[in-house]
Amino acid sequence: MKAQILPLATAIALAVLSGQAIAKDKNKTYTNPEEVDADYAVQGEYTGRLDGKKTGAHVIALGSGKFDLVVYPGGLPGDGWGGKKDT
Repeated sequence: MKAQILPLATAIALAVLSGQAIAKDKNKTYTNPEEVDADYAVQGEYTGRLDGKKTGAHVIALGSGKFDLVVYPGGLPGDGWGGKKDT
């Protein structure tokens, strides 16, 4: 019985480890600013006025010139946001 379980356990372990390696490459974390692309400089929190109303925004760099934008009417969280966001 042990001889039959060992190959299965090995196959499962290899599948899990290879999946973790792929996930790490896809969601790489950068700690050195010299390794990032130009998108990094645009990413961040912004606040200002839109149509005369205080507004906050999170700009999230996705790489290759693509970004996600989350808009917070009233200001950023902790600075006037009322709990509803526009994306």
